[in-house]
Parts: sequence; C-alpha cells; structure tokens
Amino acid sequence: MTKEILGLEIGAKVKDGEVLGVGTGSTVDAAIIAIGERIKKDKIKVFGVTSSRESSLRCREVGITVLELGVSIDWGFDGADFVTQKLECLKGKGAALLREKILAHSLNKFIVIADDSKLVSTLDNHPIPVEVLPPAELLVKAALKELGAAEIKLREGTGKFGGVVTEFGNIILDVKFPKVSEVLSKEIKCITGVVDHGLFLNEASEVWIGTKSGVRKFTR
Repeated sequence: MTKEILGLEIGAKVKDGEVLGVGTGSTVDAAIIAIGERIKKDKIKVFGVTSSRESSLRCREVGITVLELGVSIDWGFDGADFVTQKLECLKGKGAALLREKILAHSLNKFIVIADDSKLVSTLDNHPIPVEVLPPAELLVKAALKELGAAEIKLREGTGKFGGVVTEFGNIILDVKFPKVSEVLSKEIKCITGVVDHGLFLNEASEVWIGTKSGVRKFTR
C-alpha cells in the first residue's frame, strides 16, 4: 500500500513534456503505473531515461516514451534498499547499481522513494553491493578486507551455477562494514577491479518515505 502511495505522489508531480530519470524496482514500478494513469487521464506526453531494461519495458507499456542517456533530464526518481534521514542511501539489490548511479549523476534533482521499512538510523553493517570485474575478484576481496570488511559474500545467481552476472558482465560482492562513511565510499571505488558500489551518500536531493498515513519528505 505504501508503494502505491509513493507512486501516486510521483505521478502527481509529473508535468506535460517532462523528461524523467526512472530507476528500477517494485516501488519505481508503482510510480510508473501512476504516471501511466496520468498519461491516459490528462493526455500528457512524458519521456523517460531508465536505469534498466525492465524499467524501459514497463515505461513503454504505460505510454512513457523511452530515451537514451545523454539527453537533458528534468528530474528523476528511484527506490533504495535502505535510507537514512540524512539522505544516505544503499542501493543495488537488483544488481543494476552501475546504471542507477550513472542515471543519478545525470540528474539535477534526484528523489529517492522507499517505504518506511527501508528507513534506518545508519547504513553500518548493511550489505553493500560492490560490482567487480570477474578477473579481479580475489584482488578486490583482499583489498576490502584491508579496509575492514567484516563479511564478503559473492552474490549467487539463480537458475545457474555461480555468481550473479550484471548486464555489463561483472559480478557482485555483498560486503558488510562495521562503519560506513564518505571516506570508505571513496576508498572502495579506488580499488583496482571495482566498477562501482551501492553507496549513494550524496546523490539524493530528497528522500520520500511512504507510510500508511502519507509521505514523509526529507530534503537537503
């Protein structure tokens, strides 16, 4: 229910002719459906730049015209696995974190939407997805341990033997650290073989939390 509330809030914000950045996930799907209802009801034209093939398909299904990265984007939205009131976000459960981060950095205004079960006091000790070039797996694991990683797990695929393979052909390591910080975020990114990771500490302009009674909004 809270996802539908968030979706309706996003749908109500959309204006005719806007180009939106559209993320990935079940909460985003609720927003796409709400935008589709606006398109049908108000006869508006909406364009979208998405972070995944799945979101592109869903956008096309409801009448959102899908564009490629490189165009000017008015604003965008995406879900998160965990968020704090300080607008720190952890993303990547769906293994689309690289395109999600590229999209987030292409936006002037980035709204993160999540239900209240995702709101936490800190990102400490939550698994951080780290996208890694396959030949560098052992090298990266050793470097993560040097940074103080308490737990490192290769994300296993389903219906196949071995790890999850991202759309860019990389693997995902889920890594827990006892303390998360901006310094740690930069240190992980600097490890040779790391493509990117799921810490979004400064990207969000606003965080919208869906509750049974409405939407709580946190801004910078």
